Amino acid sequence: MYKEKEAEALAAQKGHEEALTRIVELENTIDEQQTQTKTLELFSQDLGDDCKWLPTRGVPLIVDRLVRSEELAKYMFELGGVASNSGCKDGYIEGKADAKEGARDDKFELVKEDCVADYAAKRHEFEFIEFSILKAIDKLARCSVVVETLKKVLGDSDAMTGY
Repeated sequence: MYKEKEAEALAAQKGHEEALTRIVELENTIDEQQTQTKTLELFSQDLGDDCKWLPTRGVPLIVDRLVRSEELAKYMFELGGVASNSGCKDGYIEGKADAKEGARDDKFELVKEDCVADYAAKRHEFEFIEFSILKAIDKLARCSVVVETLKKVLGDSDAMTGY
């Protein structure tokens, strides 16, 4: 009977030790979960701030860079040139048709050019303009801290406002 009691006591002690080990494991799991929860809360806060910053500051800054870009300025200058040439040519041809003399005036350079095709080609070119700011944003999109880096690249002076 003594051996049975001793075996029961050992079994109870072993069960108690296993329960304590399990409690420690559960406490560690709880600590890990709390740490993960805090991390996710901070990450969520950052995402919330980023979600506010992108439409209120990020997009306007990107649009500003596009509007002020050399690529767009060059395109608009060239588009204006070909549009002007097309209009001049059409006007010249109409004026010439109205003139009594029907001879073709080959001295006027635009008569020799296909201004309508030039204008159409220039308008089509707009679809393929590669803006350097968009290339930079595309590269940033591969980073883990896209918005923070984008704020730096765009030089957002209001980045300290909390967005």
